Amino acid sequence: HNCNFLRSNKMSSILGCKLYWKATADQIKSRSDALSKKAISIYNEIGNLPDSDVNFKSVSEKLSCFAAEYVIEENMLGFYQHVSASKELREASTLADKDLSKLDVDLSMRKDVYDKFVALSKLINDETDPECKRYIERKIKYGERNGLHLSQEVRDEVAKILTRTSELGIDFSKNLGDENTCLLFKKDELDGCPEDFIEQLDQEEEFFKVSLKYPHYFPCMKKAKNPETRKKMENAFNSRCIKENTAILEELIELRERKARLLEYSTHADFVLDLRMAKN
Repeated sequence: HNCNFLRSNKMSSILGCKLYWKATADQIKSRSDALSKKAISIYNEIGNLPDSDVNFKSVSEKLSCFAAEYVIEENMLGFYQHVSASKELREASTLADKDLSKLDVDLSMRKDVYDKFVALSKLINDETDPECKRYIERKIKYGERNGLHLSQEVRDEVAKILTRTSELGIDFSKNLGDENTCLLFKKDELDGCPEDFIEQLDQEEEFFKVSLKYPHYFPCMKKAKNPETRKKMENAFNSRCIKENTAILEELIELRERKARLLEYSTHADFVLDLRMAKN
């Protein structure tokens, strides 16, 4: 009855994954497709299990080990969009992120897999590994938070909301990644900042160009002695993509509220607090 899935030997190979800095756009696409194919295969295998074959090893251990592998690979494929100097690679990474995020929604809405965890929960007893027990309980809870215990009509609506929410989140991050605003400061306005930081800044006549990216933002906010410099940086930083991302935030608020109502919560705040210590 012991699951011990987080201590499985399979984890050694999963944690050995590496981020390849010389990846190409074609490799990103290929790896994304391979990951999607494997994920669907694993979920199909679990979802199609006969009730007599439902046990800790065939359901919770199999899915938890794959989930660890999946999330690492997914994060690596989406990482390039935030850091790569290549626009082609950033776009390929963003596309992979969108494809896998859509898959995430599809997988999270698999009622057949949810039903297997409900059946598995009936096998829990005093000898069941605590980690395994918590994992099963959480999978059921997250399934309910996607409406898998409700009607098909509600599930379809929740799936649409989750898909759109995921797309908006990726677009929000992409807008921030593509943002290239620069502020111009004279040398005395950057007093307090390290000399090597100032020397590597691009110049425009007597002005130094400071972007709103973290490698520029943090040194200025932490070291610049002039409060007006810090004020300009902070105002500009918190106003990044204000036109594009405000519209995204407004739509997200409506989507989250609608989802909460569908799942019979009073507000989105109640939905969030359901998993928090505060509770109310």
